Amino acid sequence: MEAEQLTTRLMEGQYLVVDLRFATAMPSTTVVSRAYNTEAAAQLVLGIDLVRSGRPKDLQAKVYFVDRSGVLNMVRLYRRPGGSEA
Repeated sequence: MEAEQLTTRLMEGQYLVVDLRFATAMPSTTVVSRAYNTEAAAQLVLGIDLVRSGRPKDLQAKVYFVDRSGVLNMVRLYRRPGGSEA
């Protein structure tokens, strides 16, 4: 199922992690319910520590979530400068 379809089914407290580490037509997606923020959700799925700012070439994931008002949000997460993948 495509990320756009999954985001319409997200509930408050869930995160949809889209893995962008590999150039594929269909990136893998995972829904996480047991995370306290977007970075923690990505770390649970990908096993790497990511940050919210970075260079476009360091983009590793997009994380979608629904806030308390019911609005769908997305953050881009990047490889930490000087960091390495686990």
